[in-house]
Amino acid sequence: MTGDGFRSAGPPFNELTLDQLLAEPIVRQVMHRDRIEEAATRQLLQQAARAQPEAKLCRVLPETSSKDDPDTIVGLLHDVARLWRKLYDRVLRARMPGMTQARAAVIVHLAEHEGLTQAKLAESLNLKPITLVRLLDKLEGLDCIERSRVPGDRRAWRLHLTPKGRGLLTEIRAVNYNIANEVSAGVDGDDRVKVITMLAKLKQNLAR
Repeated sequence: MTGDGFRSAGPPFNELTLDQLLAEPIVRQVMHRDRIEEAATRQLLQQAARAQPEAKLCRVLPETSSKDDPDTIVGLLHDVARLWRKLYDRVLRARMPGMTQARAAVIVHLAEHEGLTQAKLAESLNLKPITLVRLLDKLEGLDCIERSRVPGDRRAWRLHLTPKGRGLLTEIRAVNYNIANEVSAGVDGDDRVKVITMLAKLKQNLAR
């Protein structure tokens, strides 16, 4: 997936690819909850990029927060991410002992991008290569993935899910769906598009 689809939508997305955006747990789980396909998500983002957001962040801020306090966004993002991961890990491990968020992310991503190389997977999941290698070694030891050489490149590997790995997808997606329903309660319609748009822009700013 290239970033060409975003260039026509406007500057906020011309440095992002859809794969990079979908790697975000919050965005991915909201999509799974509402059964939104990638094509539909691309269209929503293009529409949102062309529109001028009318809602201000202060609508959802605590009354005690200053509207002009730059720490408010940072604090809210930090708290949401921390609490989301804590809840996700707890539910995931209760339903699938031994499974972690990182392992689940690899399995789901490979199911959607069969034959992806290790380098591309590391980029998509925003992981350091050495961190991904350790994660893949563990998943290979659990018979969830398998590696195959890339013809003509002795250093490159392509990744595939094993039947056991594919068998875990239903459980992982059920967890994603349940968590998204719980966490995203009350975030529907235009609000959902605005959340995705805002997160994508903040991610772009951080990537710079």
